[in-house]
Amino acid sequence: MKRIRWVPGNIVSPNDIALPVTAPRLGTVIGAEITRPAAGLADHPAATVILGIADHLMAVVALGVTQHTAAVVIAALTTHTAADIAAAIVVHTDDEVVDAIADHAVHSHDLLVFAGAGGAPAEAFGASAPTAANIQSATGQTVNGADADGGVQNNGAAQAHADGANPLVHTSAALVHVVSAVDVAHVAGAAAVHADGIPVPHVGGDPVVGATAIMVDADNISLNVDTLVGDLLTLVYQEVGDRVAVS
Repeated sequence: MKRIRWVPGNIVSPNDIALPVTAPRLGTVIGAEITRPAAGLADHPAATVILGIADHLMAVVALGVTQHTAAVVIAALTTHTAADIAAAIVVHTDDEVVDAIADHAVHSHDLLVFAGAGGAPAEAFGASAPTAANIQSATGQTVNGADADGGVQNNGAAQAHADGANPLVHTSAALVHVVSAVDVAHVAGAAAVHADGIPVPHVGGDPVVGATAIMVDADNISLNVDTLVGDLLTLVYQEVGDRVAVS
């Protein structure tokens, strides 16, 4: 009697299933059984997995955080005296401030007259006479040109904005930031317990599948059920040439 085990692959019943080439030839079928490992693997529903994770209550988490009292925090802060703060601020004298401001040379800008948009101008402007160096309105108001007391000047030179002769230096007495004599102690709160959730059961089906084998010929059998990819087929049979003792 022979017992052989092999992986036949996906065979749809009642198609032939060939014995392994190294197996003895088939004389008489005795029995067969399929072992299906995939049946023992089960998917766990999301709800089952979620129940396996423990939530910590807000109260438990809050107990793990230490609060410092207002008095402890205040005691850790250093107060600077008014004298220290005042010494850190420099007072500039009036002369220093004035010297830091640059004077610009007296200058004039061109006078441009625009009249004519939107209809006839209310006043007409032009020279009072041919070649006259002035501007006169139609009603007789005259602005003289090149007049030291005022008038139309032509100064095209750029007016530079220079720094003052004496820049104002911003110096100060450093205000020392000293550490308070009272340290705020960082103490641990109540430990938050990491509790287990509800156990997730590992369930699965029976991997053993019953099957009835029928001899086709000395090299092939057929089953009454399909075999799947990964199935392990066990066949018990009498090989060709076996003799059964007769009592």
